[in-house]
Amino acid sequence: MIKTNLMIQGIPAILWGEPSAKLFIAVHGNMSSKDGKTRL
Repeated sequence: MIKTNLMIQGIPAILWGEPSAKLFIAVHGNMSSKDGKTRL
């Protein structure tokens, strides 16, 4: 899976996967990791 690290207005973010017309946004809380698994 493609993983792209980027910054959104100074906030670190990760874009996962191939280009798509759909987007899923996962927000993580304080002291958590954006690399961790997201439960759907």
